[in-house]
Amino acid sequence: MPRRRFTPALAAFAVAAVGVIVAPQAPASAGDAGTAGATSATSAVQSTTTPSAKSRGVRTNFGMKASGYGSRVRGNQIPVDSRDTGYTSTGCTTRIGENGSNTVANVDLGGIGSVGTLTTDLHTEKVGGEIAAVSHHELAGISLSLGGLASLSIQGLMTTARAYHDSTGFHATTDTQLAKIVVTIAGVPLTLPLPTISQPITVPGLLRISLGRSEIKKKADFASARAKAVQIDILATDTTVKLAASYAEISDNIVKGRFSGYANTTRAAVLGDLVTSGPQVKTIMPCRGTGGVVRTKNLLGLDIPGVLSVGAARSSEMGKQSRNRATGFTQSELANVNLLNGAVVISAIRGRVNVELDSKNRVVASTNGTTIGSITVNGTETPLPDLGTLSIPGLLEIGTNVVEKVRGGLKVIAVQVKLLNGTGATINLGEAKLQIRQR
Repeated sequence: MPRRRFTPALAAFAVAAVGVIVAPQAPASAGDAGTAGATSATSAVQSTTTPSAKSRGVRTNFGMKASGYGSRVRGNQIPVDSRDTGYTSTGCTTRIGENGSNTVANVDLGGIGSVGTLTTDLHTEKVGGEIAAVSHHELAGISLSLGGLASLSIQGLMTTARAYHDSTGFHATTDTQLAKIVVTIAGVPLTLPLPTISQPITVPGLLRISLGRSEIKKKADFASARAKAVQIDILATDTTVKLAASYAEISDNIVKGRFSGYANTTRAAVLGDLVTSGPQVKTIMPCRGTGGVVRTKNLLGLDIPGVLSVGAARSSEMGKQSRNRATGFTQSELANVNLLNGAVVISAIRGRVNVELDSKNRVVASTNGTTIGSITVNGTETPLPDLGTLSIPGLLEIGTNVVEKVRGGLKVIAVQVKLLNGTGATINLGEAKLQIRQR
């Protein structure tokens, strides 16, 4: 069999065959300016070292958090999502040497393709005069089928986000690296130039590959860094795949307690959590609280065809602290929810958690303010608080005021719906969680 030669003409044919539009590559870096790019040069994030035994576990005046994931799939035409693969978080901590790691061998993206090995490293550290939170993700690669004889692979994805404090204040840096993009036509591989922030690679009518943007925020008492390696938009289904995302933050004024928690209006899990919708309208409590300011998010409506229709929804949170006391709340509200094409209607849902850490470091927590208005089943209205748990054989089971104790606080689900129609779906409505722990 004669040896096949890969000529420039064949390369040009391969690109033309899939209609790839390639932008010229331009170098980029990331730092306090908040930019990111594909690069094999020296990392823009300063190298770090493992904290010494002497410093490990030392408490600081800073609240630090690091988190991230390997892949996330969001479908816009059909509002069903994949779970975040390899998600890891340190939570809010004031101590040096906290760490978290996760390794995921292989992930099937449900017909879109597959993701290779993911390695996650999160930690807090003290290096010289710097105290930092660091999030680092490495993804071996992703493979996508383009249909017919065409395929695409992206290799060597890496992101690092670092937020730190030194003698000059708060800072943050990011680093994003992408090694290689290869399109294969009829068994012939072609290495493509790498995309830039402003000019992605596009396969017309099929997908677009964009270099992930970095985001850096800085204030006098806070800094955060967010980096994402690659975003792939599948145009035909309006689906987005995000890869290798890293986040780190550090803040001052943790004088009494460390806050953590969230509020979200809806969260649905189907088929044993393999696919999910939500959490929707989610607010996340910062480490230091909100400085006494009530922060809110609103949504006009949400539909999961055949399962769930939600009217106006809102989530809110507040947290404040002094040297003697820390207090706050998280809350989610839904005006009305229709289930199973209107067969069941639930109105005026609110889930709320209130937590206080007092001067003697005692935690007082409650779900006061959690309320449910009424439920209408096939036109018959009944006040939900009088029902406790309602079962409709073969259709659904509804529980109210589902409370879970957590360290330093509580979690509440105002209404939990379990569908009994074979989908294995669980829908949480009016979910809130809040913890306050000693600094």
